Amino acid sequence: MRTLYAVLCLAGTTWPLAHFVPWLLENGLDLPLLMRQASQTPIAAFAWADVLVSGVAVVAL
Repeated sequence: MRTLYAVLCLAGTTWPLAHFVPWLLENGLDLPLLMRQASQTPIAAFAWADVLVSGVAVVAL
């Protein structure tokens, strides 16, 4: 079970960063642009809402 959690942790870190780092290199830390692009489509807004709620749940534990 520990190995599974380690693999999932690694995937959960590298997969999102593989998408974010190129965007960051192209646009810099432009937070208004990030928020606009993150909420441009309903599915993007859904994904970000899921991430935010998950993050709050982890911090609250």
